[in-house]
Amino acid sequence: MSCVYSHPTGLVVQDAYWTKDNHDYTLGITEDPNYKGRVYVQCGDSTRKCTLHITNVQYTDSGDYFCVIKSNLEDNAWTSTFGVKLIVTGLRLVVPETVKEGVDVSFTCSTSCPLSGSPLFIWKKNGRPVEGKKMNGNQLHLHPVRREDEGSYSCAVRGYENYATLPEKINVMYPAKDTWVDKHPPVETLAEVL
Repeated sequence: MSCVYSHPTGLVVQDAYWTKDNHDYTLGITEDPNYKGRVYVQCGDSTRKCTLHITNVQYTDSGDYFCVIKSNLEDNAWTSTFGVKLIVTGLRLVVPETVKEGVDVSFTCSTSCPLSGSPLFIWKKNGRPVEGKKMNGNQLHLHPVRREDEGSYSCAVRGYENYATLPEKINVMYPAKDTWVDKHPPVETLAEVL
């Protein structure tokens, strides 16, 4: 995320950095132990731009981020009026726990906020790519469900495969097949048993 700033001629920017949520002018993100080794701030008065890079993004990183500019004038610091809101969300796989053979079922890979662009979703069954099934946006359709569809499913956004959902087990219920009943079971007589 970036902020672009301007200042009056003659003013010298001595420091530019990012804070989160509390607008604490004294503590930049790079000083916060929760961000240790995960943030990189690139600011320059010549570019008048300050960029914050966060790696290994975590749910706790959600919040409002503000750019702080400190000048050569004593006690002269400005914070951006409008922050950048970061919402960290994970994917969630919505599936029925048990399905019946022969019915139509759809699985949905969802988020708590909209994804930008037109993300392509990847589906896996038992750790292998799902093939030969209808996929539409964030949905996987099984029309109709077969016994061999039973397994553990997960989904991810292409390019972010390391952030896949946890596998969800799907059990397929099916009627018994190839069963038979002997109409005339052997009858043991008491004499045969003794």
